[in-house]
Amino acid sequence: MTRTRTSTLLSALFLLPGILMSGVNAEETTDASASKPAVDGINGKLSFEKAVDGYDAHGVSGALTIPIGHRFGLQVDGMVAEYDSYIFGDVPVFAAAAHAFWRDPSKGLLGLYADYSYADVYEGFSLSSASLGIEGSLYLDRFTLDAIIGGKDGDIFGSTLFDRVRLSYYPTDDLQLHIGHAYSYGHHSLRYGLEWAFAGHAGAASTLYADGSVGEDGTHAAGLGMRFYFGQHDKTLIRRHREDDPPMAPNTVAISIADGGNYTWIIGNTGNPNGGGVIYGNYGTLLSYYAEQALAKRQH
Repeated sequence: MTRTRTSTLLSALFLLPGILMSGVNAEETTDASASKPAVDGINGKLSFEKAVDGYDAHGVSGALTIPIGHRFGLQVDGMVAEYDSYIFGDVPVFAAAAHAFWRDPSKGLLGLYADYSYADVYEGFSLSSASLGIEGSLYLDRFTLDAIIGGKDGDIFGSTLFDRVRLSYYPTDDLQLHIGHAYSYGHHSLRYGLEWAFAGHAGAASTLYADGSVGEDGTHAAGLGMRFYFGQHDKTLIRRHREDDPPMAPNTVAISIADGGNYTWIIGNTGNPNGGGVIYGNYGTLLSYYAEQALAKRQH
């Protein structure tokens, strides 16, 4: 099963650029002045979130996106969060990511993705993780398909492939509903959520969002937050997602702590000292048998 899963992911990793680059080739025959740029000027966003189910966590995340010429862009993401670990108490978590991409707002996006994450667990014992992959988006009327696939390496479980896929639907221009799947270190999870833009003026906008995750082992988490967008022009939520910044990763605090997504973290306990199993998450979850062994090795 592992070999089959790895082969499937590798095949998708190499096929995705060819599929999405068809849009790039078509764009070469079009006058750039007649199409929208990859990034509609320098823009950013700032999010504040509190986990409301599964884990006690809160934090802030943000992103800054800049245009590079007419058809390319660069985005830098960051997150600072705090997770209440049963064993170690409050654990600070830090993460940064970068996206370098081609985009046509009428077709889709294709780019490279990288991230680095760090948790200061306890008195000099820390965990880190790094990822590198390919990301792509397809814009299909009111539907958007986003995907990231690649490889990552973490302190506990070494190297593996990962993927994250999300399908979004916009019933109105200012409401996004999404559902998706994430895979990491043999762990699958379901993601779901929404974002609603309720106010905007002078290039800025405010939204409320909710995100949830359910793992195949029954683990779950959810978070609520408020996000502030800063851009060059007033626009609807669907246009901001396609004309300003690509999907942010790190994603949201609750999902980052609990979901099997882009990163590998093992930094805390769910609150049940006898809780079994290891949950594979973006920035972490259960400090169970494996993490305790890693800590014991460092102490000796």
